[in-house]
Amino acid sequence: NRMYGGLRPGNLHAIVARPGQGKSTFIMDLCRKISEGGKVKALLLDTEMDTQDVKFRIASALSGVGLWHLETGNWRKNPELVEKTRNAFKKIKDCELYHYPVGNKNIDQLCSFVRRWAMVHVGRGNPFVLGYDYIKLTGERVGNNWAEYQAIGDKVDKLKKLAEELNCAVITAMQMNRSG
Repeated sequence: NRMYGGLRPGNLHAIVARPGQGKSTFIMDLCRKISEGGKVKALLLDTEMDTQDVKFRIASALSGVGLWHLETGNWRKNPELVEKTRNAFKKIKDCELYHYPVGNKNIDQLCSFVRRWAMVHVGRGNPFVLGYDYIKLTGERVGNNWAEYQAIGDKVDKLKKLAEELNCAVITAMQMNRSG
């Protein structure tokens, strides 16, 4: 933030790390914090998790109550967990965070969805943040004269153009292979 001024509208910000290093958690938490208080809306598009799983993860992170307790409802049996969980729910309630699973959508379908969502929920020219977890092949075709790295490059390019078109900041992640 000190050097670059935070997430900048029209830019694509990518986090690259090996699997299991917290990329999804970081993007989810960043989008939630940005959307707190309803000043700026955040759209989180997820290629792997459904909305209920994301809600449980956010509630668990905010409350310190384990996922098992939240998913089974056993948090209600312990007064200490009840207080922690209800305080976390109050924080979540004030967020303008929208989550959609998009694991089966290719990049053109994804861009179309984001445009429609932005017009309905944000309005033309208003700020929002787009979290996309994470860049991988999701319906794009490879083969013949089109390699996987070219399809991924095309996807990144289209996300960048979408950020410029809608004047939103895009935060995304990519998995690093073992050789880096």
